[in-house]
Amino acid sequence: MPRLEQELPDKIITAQIYPDFDCEEWRYLFIPTEKGFLNHMDRIYDLRKNEVINIASNKEFIERFKPEIDDKYKFIVTFERNIF
Repeated sequence: MPRLEQELPDKIITAQIYPDFDCEEWRYLFIPTEKGFLNHMDRIYDLRKNEVINIASNKEFIERFKPEIDDKYKFIVTFERNIF
């Protein structure tokens, strides 16, 4: 796993590691903010690029990561059913 070169944000409620399936590596750390934890996955740390990615909406998260509908409850922040 890559070394964290950028410090993570101060307040992390929970975290979930997520793979890049194409590269077969653990690439992302999902670290929602307090607001995001109640709404959508709004903050992600890219372990390869060593940067925080802010996600503006549930739709943006789904478009970027393309989670399978059957896997939606495997994430620390669930998705709206009508988005899929």
